[in-house]
Amino acid sequence: MADSFKKSVAQVLYNIVVLPFEAYKNADAIFLANWRLLFTKKRLLQWTPYAAQKSGGKKTIADAYRYMWQAVLLVIIMAALIIVFVLRLFL
Repeated sequence: MADSFKKSVAQVLYNIVVLPFEAYKNADAIFLANWRLLFTKKRLLQWTPYAAQKSGGKKTIADAYRYMWQAVLLVIIMAALIIVFVLRLFL
């Protein structure tokens, strides 16, 4: 039961950490799709096929952090602000 709880907590924390990145990527995709539909009318069917993504080679954790650096920075800043805020409440 303890292992299951630890895995659940880890998954929740991971989802919280990745949430800003997911929001950024989804907002970017929505903006780009609307821009193409409403204004440029170009490259409406552009996407990356699964086979092309898979052939990119082996990815490392460093590659993931390089790709998601904005979200990692945002989480670090938010965590620091929360810590400062909590310390001010209790001191």
